[in-house]
Amino acid sequence: PTIGYLQEMRKTLGSYPRYVIGFSSWGAERYETNYDFVAACKAALESLFRYLAYRLIDNDARFNIVRATYVRTESLDATMGPGFQEFMDRTNPALFVSAEDVANATLALCSGLMDGVTGQVLIVDRGAGFANNLMGLYDDRGRDAESLKEAK
Repeated sequence: PTIGYLQEMRKTLGSYPRYVIGFSSWGAERYETNYDFVAACKAALESLFRYLAYRLIDNDARFNIVRATYVRTESLDATMGPGFQEFMDRTNPALFVSAEDVANATLALCSGLMDGVTGQVLIVDRGAGFANNLMGLYDDRGRDAESLKEAK
């Protein structure tokens, strides 16, 4: 619906909004269990925003994406399954960012201070992308589940 909403805003307000922010996740570029269809949609959204930034460059509108690592939400539990957040707290808590981190990045993009930025994906990960090995985490999770069974 992004395109339809933008067309209606332009029709109603006479112009596109100055800032259009889309929200994405790591799933757009890496494998996440139970996330394949959502990941495809996130990748398409990121491509669409780059295209809009290019096509609408003369309309004083900025189109950017905020992509975050894991944020503690009910959606995360529904996607990754119960116990995932507790597992991550034990093995790699640095992969969590707060909702406030995401909000601050969004505010920065809409503040006027970053008006030269358009068509970009701003990654909110506190640097975790440089140290994370997601497939290794899945292996750790499996070993952790086995060790919990052995402890019982």
